[in-house]
Amino acid sequence: MLEAPIQRESKGPTPLLLDGTSIAFEHGRQRRLSPLGVAFALARVFELGFPAKVLLPSWMAGEEHFYPTFFVGSAKGVALWQQIRQALQEDGLLIVLPDPNAHLPKESHARWYPTRNCFKSCSDALKIAGLCKQWGAALCSNDFEQFLRLVVGQKNKKMAEIYDFVSRSSVLLAFHKNQLHLILDSQGRGSSLETLILRTGER
Repeated sequence: MLEAPIQRESKGPTPLLLDGTSIAFEHGRQRRLSPLGVAFALARVFELGFPAKVLLPSWMAGEEHFYPTFFVGSAKGVALWQQIRQALQEDGLLIVLPDPNAHLPKESHARWYPTRNCFKSCSDALKIAGLCKQWGAALCSNDFEQFLRLVVGQKNKKMAEIYDFVSRSSVLLAFHKNQLHLILDSQGRGSSLETLILRTGER
């Protein structure tokens, strides 16, 4: 379920695509997924004036049998995430990535499942990179292993170009308690919010 693209004004701020699993993981102190992290992050980004939407892998958007394993607070965390997810969907702020197992039979050993070390499939990473490029958006995420997995072990120029594009079109994040902080450029090329104006990695 891919929603309409983020509308961008010609001279406005770069749109942000928020990596829901990465943000929830950071707010959960890198142990479990915290639903409130997604809500706090989106509120902060809007406060700063950036258009944004939240990206979710398909399992996080509806495969609820996985929730107790990955969310903080067990039953309370699951219930809270269901509320937040529904609100995001109703407000048109949610982008659900295609199911990586959609073309596979249920008994197939090739089916992908989330783990504590890998919340997104390679097809998720490929789609995220494509959306960033298509919409001229920056990705807010700390999970760059997802893109490295596309590149490592492959002599594929296209995959290398995807990783290079995303690495130049990204914003890292950190939480201090419930306050989101955007780390605008991990390579030291900028130090203010203005570095996100018209910054899409297309150099």
